[in-house]
Amino acid sequence: MKRLFIESSLYPKFDIQINAPNLQSFKYSPVLAKDFAPHNFSQLLDAEIVLSSSANIGERGELGLLTTKLFHSVSRVKRLTVSDHLLQSLPVFHNLVHLEVITADSYVGSDDEVLQCWIVEMLLKFLHISPNLESLIFVDGFCDYEAYPSYDWSLDLIPQCLLLHLKSIEFRGCFWNQAEKDLVRLFLKNAKALQTVRITISGQSSYFSKKSNYKKKVLNEIALFPRGSVDCVVHVS
Repeated sequence: MKRLFIESSLYPKFDIQINAPNLQSFKYSPVLAKDFAPHNFSQLLDAEIVLSSSANIGERGELGLLTTKLFHSVSRVKRLTVSDHLLQSLPVFHNLVHLEVITADSYVGSDDEVLQCWIVEMLLKFLHISPNLESLIFVDGFCDYEAYPSYDWSLDLIPQCLLLHLKSIEFRGCFWNQAEKDLVRLFLKNAKALQTVRITISGQSSYFSKKSNYKKKVLNEIALFPRGSVDCVVHVS
C-alpha cells in the first residue's frame, strides 16, 4: 500500500494501528482516534495532517500526546501540510523540504490576535526542527483586522534552514495587515538563501478594495524591508 487517506467527523471511539512500510502518501483529518499506534513510515514522501483545533480536547485532553505520536510516525516525510495550531511538541524533520501551513477552522473571536501571534511563535520554533526546509507556504492569511497589534517577533538564534536552505516563501490570501507585514519583514531579513517571495492579497481586503494601485503600494513598503539575500525577488498579485 502506497497511499492512505483517513477522514472522520465522528467523535472517535476507536484505535488505529497502521503497518504499511511502503507508504508514500498519507492524509489524516479532522479528528484523532481514541489512540494511535502508527508504523514508522520510512518511505513517506508527502503527508497532510489537518486537525480541528478543538479535536479531542475536552474530557481526555490528550491532543498533545496523540499528535506527538502521529508526527513521530511521519518524521521522515519530505512534504508536509499541517494545521497551524499543531506546530509544537514535534520531532526533528531532517528530510522535510516543503511545508504548507493551514489556518485552523475555529480561530474566531476577540482573542484572534493573541492566537495568531502564538501561532507565529510556534512556527518559528518549528523552523528549528526543520533544518533542511527549502519552501514554505502559508495557505491562508492572518486575521482581517485593520488595527492589528504590533508584536516584536525576533530570532535569538536563526534556524539553520533560514541560513542555508530556504529558497521560496508564498503568502496566500493576505490582508496585508501589521502581522503579515511583520512576518514578511522577518523572513526577508533572516533568510540568507531566499530566492523568491510570492504574496497574494485577498480580494476581501478592505485596505486595498478601493485602491487600484495596491500592488505598487505593497512593493514600495517591502522595498524598505532589510534583506538577508540580495538575490531575492518579490512578486505581488
